[in-house]
Amino acid sequence: MNEGKKVDVKQLIKNSSESFSKGNYAEAESLIREALFTAEEEGNLSDIASSLHNLGTILSRMARYVEALEYYSKALEIKEQLGEQGSSVATTLNQLAQVYYAIGQPQQAELLYEKSLSIVESLGDKNSEAITLSNLASVYASQDRLSEAEALYRRALAIQESLGSWQSAKTYNNLGNLYFELRDFEHAHLALQKSITLMKQQLGETHPDTSSVINNLAYVLAEEGKNEEALKLFSESLKNLKRVLGANHPYVKQLAERGLSPIKSSSRRS
Repeated sequence: MNEGKKVDVKQLIKNSSESFSKGNYAEAESLIREALFTAEEEGNLSDIASSLHNLGTILSRMARYVEALEYYSKALEIKEQLGEQGSSVATTLNQLAQVYYAIGQPQQAELLYEKSLSIVESLGDKNSEAITLSNLASVYASQDRLSEAEALYRRALAIQESLGSWQSAKTYNNLGNLYFELRDFEHAHLALQKSITLMKQQLGETHPDTSSVINNLAYVLAEEGKNEEALKLFSESLKNLKRVLGANHPYVKQLAERGLSPIKSSSRRS
């Protein structure tokens, strides 16, 4: 950090978010840590909470879940201390739930998603409502509550498509994974292909989210007996994921070790 030069915390947060959206996670982490350091020096609780939340999001994407839990929890504590009760709190609850889901605590994730959902519904925040419904559906799916999960995914999609939100791409991916679990490969293929189209338009062909959905489609193609096409997609997606996330990322290592062998939906990326 340059001596005597005032650092704009909000600009650092913005720059970090831009790096994150491009899949540049190491750069995003460096920028947000600088923002957090500066916000703490200035004693600005709102900027501290924002920086903590965003740092949790970056660390979660890098599978550093213990650290992510710590920062999300601190962010939530400060937001509640400031008397915040709206969408900002709901977003942190939603992200915190995602981490609990990732570390195998679906019951805790479900409680947090339901709390988040209650807030966004009361606010009439339809976009956040749809995202939370989709995430809650993934928890239900992991508990083999498949019909309940499908119903929530459908509710989320109806909202997202009425809003014209590209976030429907993530819900289509989750729905495709659900159909895969149900061995309904035709509908899984259609949902995942829709997701990939939207992901490429919004994030680009080599973004890790796009690559993850392409990988999911590869498993569907393998089940459909289209082995050559499946292997091509799998190899391309794994290459991109290694480049962006690193070969030691847990998800990347899992894919590399497993290859195209049969899997359960719990091993697929939502």
